[in-house]
Amino acid sequence: MDEIWKDIEGYEGMYQVSNLGRVKSLSNSRTRHEKILVPIKNKGYFYVRLFRSAKCKRVYIHTLVASAFIPNPYGYTIINHRDENGQNNCVDNLEWCTHKYNLNYGTVKQRISDKLLEHNSARCKQINQFDLLGNFIKTHTSACEAEKETGISSSSIRKCCKGGYIHSKYKKWYKLTHAGGYIWKYKE
Repeated sequence: MDEIWKDIEGYEGMYQVSNLGRVKSLSNSRTRHEKILVPIKNKGYFYVRLFRSAKCKRVYIHTLVASAFIPNPYGYTIINHRDENGQNNCVDNLEWCTHKYNLNYGTVKQRISDKLLEHNSARCKQINQFDLLGNFIKTHTSACEAEKETGISSSSIRKCCKGGYIHSKYKKWYKLTHAGGYIWKYKE
């Protein structure tokens, strides 16, 4: 694909963007030659800093490419990366869309779900369940899972595991050791 350059709206004669996702500053009184700007990465997307009248504006490259090369007849404000790679700013990889379409596009839901599962499983502490005589019953993967199986609130289970205290109506503090007729302890 041949590289085509177009002026950036609001920065005509100062900066141009290409259909391949590159941005350059044009020669002016301060610089004698054109210069390809080095993109800066932020949360998986590239942006550049554009200067005009001593003011700096940070603009994402995919926004510049889409605005210059892709018609937007419906006035959409979101740009989708078709290959789900936020660093691929080639015009063939971009499309205007709605926020809802962008959220539901491709494998994004599965990737978010996998990340949440990985994050939460790393945070979960296994919990042992005992009867009131101290006999082991079962190990649960988390307090939430124990709540689903027993119907006892996960907050009460966690308080037991942490050795929390409860306040009675007679202004006395009691150590919480059991909930729902079971003793709960974090697995060591």
